[in-house]
Amino acid sequence: MAVIRLRSRMHIWRHRTYNRWADLRARAAGYCNHAPWHPIPGQGGGYAHWRCALRAGHTGVHRSRNYVWDRTGRTTYRPLPAGQNLPDQPWRRSMTPTAAQERARGRWLDEQLSARAVHRTRNAS
Repeated sequence: MAVIRLRSRMHIWRHRTYNRWADLRARAAGYCNHAPWHPIPGQGGGYAHWRCALRAGHTGVHRSRNYVWDRTGRTTYRPLPAGQNLPDQPWRRSMTPTAAQERARGRWLDEQLSARAVHRTRNAS
């Protein structure tokens, strides 16, 4: 059991390290690199591997291929006209969330469980 757990952690660490490396390279190459995804439901949209493929300092919404999002992370499908190249970064990310995203999700889950426990005790009386 411990070996399986260690293999899983190594898989996650490998993907996180690659994602950090790809993000660093993208920023150094001048990409915006904003991500819409947030680990808490209802905040943001899209997927964990999406990054803005436009150059840093662009105006308007962020874009990755045919999807756009605003500063809050709400995503919308907005295809480009036929014949236009889809903006994309040369570095693909994995779906593994970052450690900070996992911590935020854990805090949110703890808050939800606490609120549920309070609700149960009020209704039990």
